[in-house]
Amino acid sequence: MLWFVTCRTVEERFWLHPLVSAGLEPPTGSAKKELLRLERHADRRIAAMVRSANARKRKFAPLMDAGSVKRIARGLIGSALARAQELYDVEVFAFVALSNHVHLVCRAAQKNLAAFMGYFKARTADSVNRITGRRGPLWMRRYDAEPILDDDAAAALTAYTVRNPVKANLVDHYDEWPGLNLVYGLADSDAFDFEYLNCTAWHQARRPKDLDPFFEAATLTLSPLPHCADLSREVYRRMLESWMEEAEAEEDAPMRRALGVKAVVKAPFDTRPENPSFRRRPYAFGSAAAKAKERVMMHMLARDHAAASQRWRSGDHDVPFPPGTYRPPLVRAA
Repeated sequence: MLWFVTCRTVEERFWLHPLVSAGLEPPTGSAKKELLRLERHADRRIAAMVRSANARKRKFAPLMDAGSVKRIARGLIGSALARAQELYDVEVFAFVALSNHVHLVCRAAQKNLAAFMGYFKARTADSVNRITGRRGPLWMRRYDAEPILDDDAAAALTAYTVRNPVKANLVDHYDEWPGLNLVYGLADSDAFDFEYLNCTAWHQARRPKDLDPFFEAATLTLSPLPHCADLSREVYRRMLESWMEEAEAEEDAPMRRALGVKAVVKAPFDTRPENPSFRRRPYAFGSAAAKAKERVMMHMLARDHAAASQRWRSGDHDVPFPPGTYRPPLVRAA
């Protein structure tokens, strides 16, 4: 089963700002000239991050410098996603990181999506806190994960993920987003290398001042959607572009003027949207028939779990529970 995953920062603050999560050097994108013009501003922000990180660092944390912060920022989100993919064997079809949330279209064949997301959230939180000097949780406690029930929904959500910076009125074209925005078929390659600081190796080496030997690479590999796996990359790319055109044509309200790359980059880290969106999440994505079938299956699962739970509480501790469910706690007398 495919999943559409959304994970938001605490209070929707801009802690995934492109300067922090991609170092203003995303692996794909067309805003290179604009980012070069903003380099002086970015260097001042990085210098401030270095001062904050070093002033608030923990006793055995590495001492940051501008070069190290830039290297960590460039690979911060991508390396965490790549390491989680390698560890849990999760297929990634599309991914975007905006300043306060991420979207992901993926498939966890081993039914380990929760472990995958837990690892990704932990690694990104550690790195963001390390280079910015902040403390505390980065992500909201829960993330949204809705099943994708059919091929049309998978295509639409892939297009939605890629176009998310445009739909949020941040840039005029998805290719202009200065953060991470990746999907199979659009770039020259579907494998991306990201650097990360291996703090475990650094500690084992007795925490030397030079951090350069402890930067390692992790490779994120993107996959085509399963129903398009037999297509060539060129055909897949044309289909993806057609999905995005359909998504743009179906948007009801006229788009407001985009904020623009310059305003995005200059936004402070700890601010949040003035009018954050709080739309209800659907239980699943797909056709009406597919969602009706999913509801029936979930009702049956709930019924079987309730019956097994009743037998469990009655003393039958050998009762099998439906796959993917947990045994209820036993109420013990005081």
